[in-house]
Parts: sequence; structure tokens; C-alpha cells
Amino acid sequence: KEAMELKETGLIGFTGEGMVITDEGYKILDFFKDYFDDFVGIKALELKTKEILGIRDVLLVPTDDDQELVLKEIGRTAAEYMQLHLDDIHAIGLTGGSTVFHVVDAISRLPIKADHDKISVVPARGGLGSVSEHQANTLAERLSKKIGGKYETLYMPDFLSEISIEALMNEPGIRKTLNMINNIDFLIFGIGMANVMAQRRSLEEPELVSIKDKGAVSEAFGFYFNQEGQIVYEISTIGISLDTFKGLKHLIGVAGGEEKAEAIVSVCRLNRNLILVTDESTAKRIIEEFKEEKK
Repeated sequence: KEAMELKETGLIGFTGEGMVITDEGYKILDFFKDYFDDFVGIKALELKTKEILGIRDVLLVPTDDDQELVLKEIGRTAAEYMQLHLDDIHAIGLTGGSTVFHVVDAISRLPIKADHDKISVVPARGGLGSVSEHQANTLAERLSKKIGGKYETLYMPDFLSEISIEALMNEPGIRKTLNMINNIDFLIFGIGMANVMAQRRSLEEPELVSIKDKGAVSEAFGFYFNQEGQIVYEISTIGISLDTFKGLKHLIGVAGGEEKAEAIVSVCRLNRNLILVTDESTAKRIIEEFKEEKK
């Protein structure tokens, strides 16, 4: 039956000696050979990057000159992974940012099998940046509506003074949300470079200099880390605690761009359960710069 179907499509022919591949058949084989070679290549790159980072898994998307397209592919890949685990999730936390935005955006294009009305979605941190659609609150609400779940909000800036945080912690509504944040079982977060995040928080020049001098390469939830994943600077923020982050068994970090290689390596040292979604060129930079550490 299969042979007859291949003959009808012009991919094979019959002769006295048996079946032969037609010219069109060879074209198709060449096409799939290239596809298979690409597939095998990217899988090998994923495994090598995973080995160097020492984390649960690495998922790669093709690199492209159009960075926005790369971020969309990262978002789609992370969304597909999350969808596969929705049945096992009770509470999802997510940060803001352009890459996490693309994760949430991709959910609308995926077939959600059923409403997950028992799932709560919460912002993992307060507001940061000026783009409203990239705010954690906005994304938490959008994601909850797409999967049929519930959501909580945290309407306050990410960066606050210690006195302000102490005062806000006494508010019942805020205390309830923070308690939910620190009891999530799944986190989706963007990986930020230390200098970029410091500027985004509009830190004063002495703080910017201090962060740079101390060798910070990454930032997460108000903590600035060096290449070894050690805290070198801390600011007062409101949201998920570092202890909660380190204790999570299910978390996805999303980031694209070779310039984030150091930041990615640094953050991966905080929790080995991490699933990293990034692009091929970033993975190659990580391998090139950090392969000596595995020897």
C-alpha cells in the first residue's frame, strides 16, 4: 500500500528489477537530509550546552538576524513546554519583560485542551520598566485568562525602600499575594544582564559603579550575581524570594542574544532544575567561553 502511494506521488517507480527512486524522490531525500542534519546538529548543541551548564535541560531555537523573531521562537518553545505540564501545576509565577511577553503571547496559538480553573497565576515581582504590556501584572492576567485559571496582582514598583516594603507587608492584600508568590510550583522568568537591569531600575551612579566593580554579570529578583553565581550586591525589592527561587523544582528561564551568555551561566548556578530556552548562537558562545570549566 505504501509503495503504491509513493508511486502515485511520483517518488518511486517500478522496473523489472524492483522499485527505484525517481528524480523527484531524490530531491525529497536531499531536502529531508538537510532537515535531519540540522535537527541532529541542534540536538547535539542542546546536550553540550546542558552538560556545561549542569541544568535539567536546554531547548534551542535557530538564531536569526531579526532578534524579535528569535524572541518569538523562544516564547513559542517555552509555551509549548509549559503547556505539556499544565496538568501538574497549581500556581504559576512569572516575571515581566519582552521575552516572557512572547511566552504568554504564544499560549494563544496553542490548543489548550481544557480549562485549568484551579491554577493560580501570580506576578513574581512588582512593576519594572515603562511598557505596560510587558509588566508582570499584565502578563499574569493574560496568561490566567488563556488557560482558564485565576490570577492575583501586585500593583507596586519592583524597587522600593526597605521602610516602604516593611509598611506594605502589613497590608493584608499584599501579604496574601506575596504568600502565594512564595508558594508557586512553576516559574517563568527572563534572565537579565546586571548592567542593563541596574540602569532599568534607575540606580544612582555610585550604585552602578559598585555593581560593575564587584563583577556582577546577572540580576534576579533584586540580587546581583557574579560569574560564579555568588551575590555581590543586593537592593530592596518586593516579590519572589531568592530561597523560593532556589527551591523550585520546575522553572523556565528565557533569554536570547550572545551578550547574555555570562548572565545565563551565572543564573544557571542558582538552581540546577532550570530549563533554559535560548538560541543557537548564545549556546555556542556559552560552550566556547565556559567549556574549560568542565575539564
